[in-house]
Amino acid sequence: MTTTPTPTSTPTPAAKSAVTAAPALSLRRRFSAYPIGLAAGVAWGVVARLWMRWVSTTPEFTWSGTIFIVGAFGVFGLFQANAWASRRRDRSRTFTTIARVFGWAGTMPLFFGAGAMMLPTVLLGSLALWRNGWPRPVRVVLTVLASVVPVVLIVGLVDDFGIAGGLSRGVAMVGVYAVVIGALAATFSPRVDGWRLPRRVRAAAIVGGVVVVAASAVGTRGFG
Repeated sequence: MTTTPTPTSTPTPAAKSAVTAAPALSLRRRFSAYPIGLAAGVAWGVVARLWMRWVSTTPEFTWSGTIFIVGAFGVFGLFQANAWASRRRDRSRTFTTIARVFGWAGTMPLFFGAGAMMLPTVLLGSLALWRNGWPRPVRVVLTVLASVVPVVLIVGLVDDFGIAGGLSRGVAMVGVYAVVIGALAATFSPRVDGWRLPRRVRAAAIVGGVVVVAASAVGTRGFG
């Protein structure tokens, strides 16, 4: 008994077009993240600048300062977009790690001047939120430590502006930096491939974070 070969279907021109267009569409989506990240960063920089003007006891406006702040947030958004896009290229861990390192480096301009006080909050808060594979007690401790500086700053704002004025400005501050922490997802989220940072390195990082928080809390004296 002979079997009749099953005819193979030949892709139609439309199907061929769809197959070849899919990678290009994916590529366009990845590259579209860059202008979106830049624009979102600039927009949030404007919000942050308005908040800084609101909490100042001696309000001043300079174009140079405003451009720097808005530009710093634009750089931040651009580098987070790069970290996000790198995760969707399915590259090696080394390639992704480099993009994530640049993602954190792109955050540094946000901490120039008075903004340096919020560095430990953003760092420890991002670790607590996005390192979801870490033990819960460790993440709780990081969350508590990340809250130290905002609490100190809010107390200073209440001293300067009263309870209502200080608390409202403090809530706005938490909102500004909560968005920053949320945007660091691609930079801080772990790459799920079985590799883990050595325990000693993790312990050293946590101890270093505690030192940074303590030093920053001391530096908040005289805020406002």
